[in-house]
Amino acid sequence: REAILDQFRETARAPSTSMDSKPMRTKSLEGTFEDVKSRVQQERADQAQWSKARVVALELVGSMPFSVSMSILVFLNMACVIVEVNYSAQDMDMPRWLIMANFGVLVTYLLDTCTNLFALRMQFFSDP
Repeated sequence: REAILDQFRETARAPSTSMDSKPMRTKSLEGTFEDVKSRVQQERADQAQWSKARVVALELVGSMPFSVSMSILVFLNMACVIVEVNYSAQDMDMPRWLIMANFGVLVTYLLDTCTNLFALRMQFFSDP
């Protein structure tokens, strides 16, 4: 019994190879970094062959002001949907401004999607 307890204590004190994952983790991170670095270099090489319009479209949809304006548009669309539901619940006709606002939001979303498709092409479907 004492021998088993001593053996257990020795095992508990000894560094476990499964617990000591730092070298493996570092190697994994280095591999990941190299993968990302090579992918970025490949994308830059591909972008060098793009047309000026495609580069401008990518810069537009990737910019912070564009992202912020689209976020604001989503919140405004949410407000329009709330107003629309209130009108529908009261069996009232939709005001013209609400119909136009919904149409404007739809056209903006469509332009956003088309611009992304133009700039990213097949990456649009694979990138998160």
